[in-house]
Amino acid sequence: MTKATQKLCVMLRDYISSHIRAEGVEDLYALFGDHTAGRKVLMKAKLAGPYRDFFSTPLDYLHMTLMEMGQDDPLLYNRYSFMGAFKNAEAELRRMSKSTLLEDAEILL
Repeated sequence: MTKATQKLCVMLRDYISSHIRAEGVEDLYALFGDHTAGRKVLMKAKLAGPYRDFFSTPLDYLHMTLMEMGQDDPLLYNRYSFMGAFKNAEAELRRMSKSTLLEDAEILL
């Protein structure tokens, strides 16, 4: 881990401890596992810009922060990573289905 990512992790840890009420790490993984909600938290904490330089998702950022604290849970990380990937794949399939339906409709016309 670079010095810059360590600093970002410290900033997120401090923000979480003072601004987010969570009963445990599962609550945090659930919050950051929802990409939109995680980005909102990071925007509110003024960490949305810097996190993109080092992490691909808010969940990755949280997981690294929790690893630094010794509170990470790989099972929860993998669960929410999979759920996010599944949600993205599902949305892509819906877009493809609509596109295919439109193409089929054009052929019939």
